[in-house]
Amino acid sequence: MFTLNCYRFFTLFVCFCLIVFITIRECSFVSADEVLEKILAMSPIDLETGQIDGFNRYDGDWTVDDNGVITGNGSGKLVYNSEVFNNLTYGEISVDMFLPETDKNSYRNAGIILKISEPGIGHDNFIGYEIAPSPENSHVNIGLHRFNYKPLQQPAFNIPTGKWFTLHVLFHETSFEVRLNGKIVTKYEDKTSSVVRFGGIALRSWQRSVQYRNMKIKKKDLDWVAVPFRSISQIKKETAWVSTLETKNLPPIIFVTRHPLTRPNSVGNDIWMGKPTASGCSIRLMEPAKPEKEIRTIFSDPDGSIYDMNLSADAKTIYFSYRQRGETFWHLWSIGVDGHGLRKLTEGPYYDVSPCETPDGNLIFVSTRRFGYTVCQPGPSSNLHRLQNFAPGQTPIISCISMNTLSDFSPQMMPNGRVLFTRWEYIDRDLTFRQSLWTENPDGTGYQLFFGNTIRDVGTFWQARPSPGRHDLLLATFAPHHNYPHGMIGLINRNAGIEGEKGKGFIYVTKDSQSVGDQNFPWGYRDPFPLSEEQFLCSYGDGSGFYRDGKKRFALYLLNRNGEKRLLFEDKEQSCFFPIPLTATLPIPLVVDRVKPTTPQDLNNPENKSLTGTVILMNVNEGLQGLVEPGKIVALRITEQIRKTEDLVHRAYDQSPVMSYGTYYAKRDWGTVPIEPDGSAHFIVPALREIYLQGLDSEGREVFRMMSALQVMPGEQLSCTGCHENRNAAPVPFKQIPIAARKDPVVPKNPDWFLKRQRLNEFPDERVFDYPTIVQPVLDQYCISCHHGEKAEGGYDLTGGRTRFFSISYDHLLGTSRSYRQHDMQTGKMLPKEAAKGKPLVHFFWLLFTPSSVSEPYITGSYASRLTEIIESDHGGIKMPLEDRQKIYYWMDANVPYYGTYAHARPNAAGRRD
Repeated sequence: MFTLNCYRFFTLFVCFCLIVFITIRECSFVSADEVLEKILAMSPIDLETGQIDGFNRYDGDWTVDDNGVITGNGSGKLVYNSEVFNNLTYGEISVDMFLPETDKNSYRNAGIILKISEPGIGHDNFIGYEIAPSPENSHVNIGLHRFNYKPLQQPAFNIPTGKWFTLHVLFHETSFEVRLNGKIVTKYEDKTSSVVRFGGIALRSWQRSVQYRNMKIKKKDLDWVAVPFRSISQIKKETAWVSTLETKNLPPIIFVTRHPLTRPNSVGNDIWMGKPTASGCSIRLMEPAKPEKEIRTIFSDPDGSIYDMNLSADAKTIYFSYRQRGETFWHLWSIGVDGHGLRKLTEGPYYDVSPCETPDGNLIFVSTRRFGYTVCQPGPSSNLHRLQNFAPGQTPIISCISMNTLSDFSPQMMPNGRVLFTRWEYIDRDLTFRQSLWTENPDGTGYQLFFGNTIRDVGTFWQARPSPGRHDLLLATFAPHHNYPHGMIGLINRNAGIEGEKGKGFIYVTKDSQSVGDQNFPWGYRDPFPLSEEQFLCSYGDGSGFYRDGKKRFALYLLNRNGEKRLLFEDKEQSCFFPIPLTATLPIPLVVDRVKPTTPQDLNNPENKSLTGTVILMNVNEGLQGLVEPGKIVALRITEQIRKTEDLVHRAYDQSPVMSYGTYYAKRDWGTVPIEPDGSAHFIVPALREIYLQGLDSEGREVFRMMSALQVMPGEQLSCTGCHENRNAAPVPFKQIPIAARKDPVVPKNPDWFLKRQRLNEFPDERVFDYPTIVQPVLDQYCISCHHGEKAEGGYDLTGGRTRFFSISYDHLLGTSRSYRQHDMQTGKMLPKEAAKGKPLVHFFWLLFTPSSVSEPYITGSYASRLTEIIESDHGGIKMPLEDRQKIYYWMDANVPYYGTYAHARPNAAGRRD
């Protein structure tokens, strides 16, 4: 024992001499007390390998990995250094902890320190409250440090080891509450004179290993702030810019500042649903190549807000959508880049956004000024419009150039003079993943799919812009359908086909997520602009929206093709959006107008029958080889999905007003046209209406249907090669002009039974289908003698009495029959377990769960329904005539509509019908 004590004394003496010697050499002679004071006041250890961004390390071994997990070993403190959170009196802290198993007989712990001040190297060298779970002793150690240690409380609690748990502390001036995994461990109030009233936050380990992740802090009356865990070496690596992230050659950039908009129900709805979270906006000019240059403000309004912005081709005029204080609607405005010439370009009770200049100096923009409401979400539908003659002193002309019943949005010019935009649609198919890219000429003609109509992930391709000089390579925002219109940034390569698969047709540039689906990215990427094929601008909320000053906002970033990014600019008060280089674009060819403008006033009468175009179909069999035998299709039916006239309020079957078990639309039959012996057809169609074609057999049954709309402008002559043909294939050579092309266009004709039926109400147009006046009379004549009442044969009551939403027969045919069959959402094939149920009585698609794939012939409607076999047989000893069977075929092939109007009787009830 004596030897050991002597050894200890000798060791301490040597250490003391070394300290004195070092001190004499470095500082001149001082007393032992002064030496000790210097040791206690030493700065945190300053080794880069152990430095963690935003934290000061006081002893202990601390590291952080690429996943944002901090590991601490030994005994030490990691103090969060933040001006916002250095002097907290009230607030909360939450952090996930992982404690590995240790010797059960040992006493060691780890946790957090509240209200820390005056930290230094040494176990107890600080002021603050320690809250440290100790699994070995099954309690939470709560103590006060004032350069010493004073235990305050040790509440018993079963502390987990070997798995993550959450430590959460709410603290006030003199008290705090401790929670583990959401359960309250203790509430403590310090009533002593030594109470610590304010200070910072630190992580603590004492003689053990510990891991931390997901730390966040909440200051009184402010939102939670996430604290990122990153090493200094990692940051230095990130700032060692590759050439594509250099700023020295970047052009000047204009951008918008404003506060974020509120969350919309879906992309496309944000045009009216997104409301500014606070007032204030500006348009500014920055020069990244000259960071010393002051950022110039071109336009500002402390009380207004800007929705979006674009630049003229000559880079002299800025077009933007904006609303002033007290206004409800966005309208188009323009201003010179020099800040002069501010003008308002549109007026009225309409949402006007997304101006895009065409080569002739006109504007394509998105507007709600054509009547109609979206189907599965509240609010108005939006269409592309063109603004002409808007120079000072001229009379503006606004014309509608798209027919969509839902929303067209985000237009941009392509190098070939066509307009690229996002179309949200569904023709008896998938509700959620149908926001693909389309193109048309500036006058609305030549409407065509560009990319992604059957791709489920990504849900929405939007904000797409072509790479400079390229018509086949686009940069776009990959976003969900619901939630915020933010997500990832990606490239689209159309050379892989219009439905090119992931990795070929489209790739994710940003690496935060490789799947967007229908997830929510409130602080994701948006507003991409391609400077080249390797270098892009964008806006980004840093994933969580939190910056080190504790405020949430979007900032501007430079991004490269590898997903690496560099912060270009962040405003301290507002978010930054729509970065656009202030450079003139390459000349774009002017596509000459083929048709006269059609004003919204022309279209706002939904029964206007004077606006038509023509279609020439070369060969209906082209593209159907191997699927449909030649000659099977003898006629085409032109069906319209009618624009919705009532807003969505209360749902039933996901609809408002409820329309059917299947389709969400009222449908209008414009009639049928014949197919010539060579498969050709030439016919008249209504213009600027959402129509699709159905191929019919000799008995009027649908063989196939189009699953996207056909747009024809008034006076336009449209031609197509065939049905379902490869869009990338060259047109099939014809030995002679198709028969139909040698004749005048045919006017579609409705069957007499359709037009002369006895209707319950005088609808404005007799061509609108409804179940009670077309199907129910057939059932009354042939079926209800056996199928009625409680003892109806087979359990099917086919009488026409009203039910909650529909009628007895309608509910029995579709509901009691258990007819619904779910198909694979990607491939379109019926799921095996659904196919095992057998052929349904009436096959239909419910739009909410309809496949995104290309529709194949015979898979739905009359050909896929057992009811067809029943009415074609001598069922019940009755032979139903073809004309009456056709009424039931029509209903099944229209995806089982019930109502022919959006008018409703009970506006405050579910479905607005009962």
